[in-house]
Amino acid sequence: MSACCACPCAGHLLARCRKDVSTSLANVKGPISQLLAGALRAEKSLKTAMTKAAKLAAKQAEKAQKPKAAETSQGLAIFDQGVAAASDVARYTYEDLTKEDEPNEPNWTQPFIMAKNDWVSQAMQEQSELRKAVDGFTESFDSMRAQQKGARASKVLGQVAGGADGADPFDFAAVVQKIFQKFGKCVEKDKLPECVQSQLVVSLYGIDQAYDKVSCESASLACVRFNLSGTRCVVLADSLQVASYMVRKGVSGVITTPRLASFFRSMGPSTITDFQASCSLRACTVAPGDMLYLPTGAVVAELCRTVNVGLRWPMVIRGTVSAAIKQTYQKRLEECEVGHAAASDAAKPAISQEIEILKGL
Repeated sequence: MSACCACPCAGHLLARCRKDVSTSLANVKGPISQLLAGALRAEKSLKTAMTKAAKLAAKQAEKAQKPKAAETSQGLAIFDQGVAAASDVARYTYEDLTKEDEPNEPNWTQPFIMAKNDWVSQAMQEQSELRKAVDGFTESFDSMRAQQKGARASKVLGQVAGGADGADPFDFAAVVQKIFQKFGKCVEKDKLPECVQSQLVVSLYGIDQAYDKVSCESASLACVRFNLSGTRCVVLADSLQVASYMVRKGVSGVITTPRLASFFRSMGPSTITDFQASCSLRACTVAPGDMLYLPTGAVVAELCRTVNVGLRWPMVIRGTVSAAIKQTYQKRLEECEVGHAAASDAAKPAISQEIEILKGL
């Protein structure tokens, strides 16, 4: 009798145990399921990220295998598209310009290069005063550019003696003037006002390898620059043409030389193409032994990859060559007069000197 009573109780207890176990298992399975689901999502995200990373790495590897475009100075289009769009600067040999019968006369309103390699050895003759002056200037310039990257400097060159063997000195201004006077386009120095003569002196110039700027000669004078060492890319235009183009494009206010230089340097590819269609744009590479002639009112963009050192001599080209010469001087004079009125006391003497020179021209 007691056995019969025990069986139902045992079954009931067993059922309750099973129910408790199932409930416990269910309580455990819930967090586990959530954990597994989270792990699956994490795994899927990780696989996706790894796939993307692999594709990106493959794309970068492919890109690295492609040839790179030539680098330009800070992405300046004037030294890239500008060079491509420009016409070549005319080149002459010394013999072209000095031959007795029908010498090749250059266009004095356009830049040109005359090659004369042996002038380098003449200028750099051992123990000559000119060689000492060049070496001393170069040493000072090296110290300067060590402190100021992309520097440019110049120094007036005084009278120099010949070499230790008594040889005649290399008179840069004299040999250049002799060539140019053959064509009757260069005004003799002694026929000019004293204020102008003071500017027609030979100087040494140095340009750092990081230089990539635009400049114009003082008083818009014509000039020759002879490279003793180094190479540079040069892009050239005419200041009157650049100023007129700026006006056509809606640039308002007084177009000063600094504004003009800044505009020319920052021209983009489309502007360069548009400019070249109606204005003169020329380019060249200047190397040792090259003498670059800059016409009156030249705008000069220069990009140096090596240090350049050379000789510079300003000159006055006759107004009969082109009516634009007088217009160039007049525009520069008007600019200086406006600038003088607004200049600081410290800047006024230099502007006053340039005004005097321009009036003398």
